[in-house]
Amino acid sequence: LGEQSKGGDKSSSANMLLGVFMCIASLLCGSLNLALAGVLGETKLNVYDTVAYMAIPATLFLLPIALTLEKPVPGQWPKVFGKEKMTDYEILAGVWSLNKTTINWLVLSGVFSF
Repeated sequence: LGEQSKGGDKSSSANMLLGVFMCIASLLCGSLNLALAGVLGETKLNVYDTVAYMAIPATLFLLPIALTLEKPVPGQWPKVFGKEKMTDYEILAGVWSLNKTTINWLVLSGVFSF
């Protein structure tokens, strides 16, 4: 909005609106978290249990974004993959086809994070 009045492009205006929307969504989610914590009271879960119970909902929430949102591929990777824009899943599948050991290290690091 500020850039556009100075003659900026529309993409910076769209990015600023997205940022404002995400800030508002963050505030709403934080408020919901506090409200639920007040209603549910104190839980007897340790840190590891809390992380384990939140992993599945977080994955399900982010899965549509990882499967559908295309982003520019940085550096020389467009030459390797043959595409300028890819989803996270396409990048993961491309890395799997190029070097399976890298993905094995990724999975192993997830196991050791617990």
